[in-house]
Amino acid sequence: MNINVDGLFVIGKGHKICEDYITFGMDPLPHIILSDGCSKSDNTDVGARILTLCAKQLLIKMFNDGLLKETKDKWDSPVIRPSTTYDPRYRYIDKLYFDFGIGAIYRATFSGASLGLNKTALDATLIVSYIIEEKIFTLMYGDGYLFKKDDLVDTYILNEVKFEKESPYYLNYWIDSPRRDLYDKKRIMLKKNTFNAGNIYDVSGSPESFPYDLPLYGTHDLNQSSLFMISSDGPSSVMDLKKSEMRPTDVMRNFSAIKQPNGKFHQRRVLSELKTLEKNGFANYDDISVGAFIIDKGASDEESSHPR
Repeated sequence: MNINVDGLFVIGKGHKICEDYITFGMDPLPHIILSDGCSKSDNTDVGARILTLCAKQLLIKMFNDGLLKETKDKWDSPVIRPSTTYDPRYRYIDKLYFDFGIGAIYRATFSGASLGLNKTALDATLIVSYIIEEKIFTLMYGDGYLFKKDDLVDTYILNEVKFEKESPYYLNYWIDSPRRDLYDKKRIMLKKNTFNAGNIYDVSGSPESFPYDLPLYGTHDLNQSSLFMISSDGPSSVMDLKKSEMRPTDVMRNFSAIKQPNGKFHQRRVLSELKTLEKNGFANYDDISVGAFIIDKGASDEESSHPR
């Protein structure tokens, strides 16, 4: 099994500066980390970069300290924890989720303060995905998309995580009690979209609603998926001049149509798709950050360099 990783961020047509950022790599473990800064707060273009890079430092430290491997066998969760009450099965993952979130925002806060940034510059979402052995693990702090191809049944699955009135519960609120008290406790809306190669959709059911502070995390089996992507909420902003919106499922499906899974494979695919959309009168009005893991199951174990 061999793994390739790639990603990019692009500015939205409605923005003067890009407030999304992404980093990815294979050392010391395959990972993708992205952040989407709040447009209503100042300097979140810088804040999103700081938060992303501090999260990367923390991920590497926790991996080197063995903390990620300690919890890997205790993960047994879909994209979102299914219980809104305490469940002992998830106590290890809850702790990892909160420890990582607190660690990332404190690191970013200290870094931002040393640069003279205002506290609100760190009003940004954070999505972290990493691979250990045969699983992809994801921690979500805010809204965004998770997309995967299920090879067992030849379908695609897009999990949408949104907050009411587009007001995510930022990590910044965790350590700022006055702002946390002012937060209007918007509900999390989770929707699962399933479709096949012929774009036949399963649109049954309404989005599920959860408390604003519910931990968002999940795991995916590499043996079942050859493609996994994470994205900010930018794909929901693709529309034409008449403000006719393109479904995020279609945007993400097109972003996944990768022909050559090597080098800057995802940058090529996404930029090509955005050019095609522009020719057809569409554009992304919000920034987009998106990254992908490609899993080549035909490669031998000796060819794979991911942690075991």
